Amino acid sequence: MRSLDDFPIDGDAALRAEYAAALIARGISGEDAHALAARTQYLPRTTQAAKPSLRADALPLPDAQPKALSARDAKLLEAGVAIAQDPPDWNELIFHHSILCQTGLPRRKVKEREFQRRVGSAWLHVQAGILSIAGVPVPQPIPYGATPRLALACIATLALRSSSPAIEIGRTPADFMRLIGLADTQGGRYKTLRCQLNAMAACRLQMGFADHTFNSMAVKQYEAWLPRSAGELNKWPNVLVLTDDFYKELRAHGVPLDRRALHALTGSALCIDIYTWLAYRLHLIKGPPVTVPWAALRLQFGQEYCGVRAEDDFRTSFLLALPKVLAEYPQAKVTRYPGGLELHASPPPVQPRVFAVSPPRRPRCERSGA
Repeated sequence: MRSLDDFPIDGDAALRAEYAAALIARGISGEDAHALAARTQYLPRTTQAAKPSLRADALPLPDAQPKALSARDAKLLEAGVAIAQDPPDWNELIFHHSILCQTGLPRRKVKEREFQRRVGSAWLHVQAGILSIAGVPVPQPIPYGATPRLALACIATLALRSSSPAIEIGRTPADFMRLIGLADTQGGRYKTLRCQLNAMAACRLQMGFADHTFNSMAVKQYEAWLPRSAGELNKWPNVLVLTDDFYKELRAHGVPLDRRALHALTGSALCIDIYTWLAYRLHLIKGPPVTVPWAALRLQFGQEYCGVRAEDDFRTSFLLALPKVLAEYPQAKVTRYPGGLELHASPPPVQPRVFAVSPPRRPRCERSGA
């Protein structure tokens, strides 16, 4: 049985049928499998089937064994089916700043104390900061990877929903990990979360688009999360306070996303970046398709790739990530041409009618107890 990653996606009806059959073999109902396959965008096949050798043809073939679905594939599949069937409701919304949708944090650790990414008129500049720990100024790294992306989106959502820059981020680290879609069963993730939260709280963000510039810390008040000492519990900062400037930025420039999609893509910072970019970009296209060459895509998403094979390595990684993203954003219309991607006007993952920040109010009769 082929892995779900083995399906590059194009408009080929036979490939759609094969993909639907693979979903059915994984336990998805026929109706759901065909619905998801019909909504998935496919890339054209670019390789020819290998010619069989005479020796190989003469050998007996082993019995076909179904390949077990990995936990990550299962998570992607389950979320993709749910998203294809039902639009997100209010509880499934998550918000991200519009500039961060276009210019993400670094995906790998950087040695420098500053990081900059620019896409067209949008740009992001991050300066690593310092936290006071036990009265000692301790330099923090620049936040990187999937964890701070998920944490920033979660924090933005909590602030917008509570209409306050002061937010509760859970009573324990496990609570917060569940909020951002990470399993709390792996001890190494606690260390990563601590490092990235401390780095995010200490860093200075500068963001700009055209003539608009934001230049401030994102977090105003934060008690550093310290590693456990002998006989002591971890010190967890269950309350975090955003700066007024950053809170106003989120209210003015928050982009609604489907939480189910973001949580399904937690294993890859590149997948998260592609998803947030398409969610922000596609519905703004009003005319003919927009072409984005590979050179531009690498400038936007591939700064971390170096060496003589940097271009090929980036393209390979991007093409592996794209089908996973499109499975979680079934409305997206993205096609591939030899020089890059072609973006078509598409509905956003969250329709405007459902992304009010505050929860829907109950009818007056319910509030009065009638």
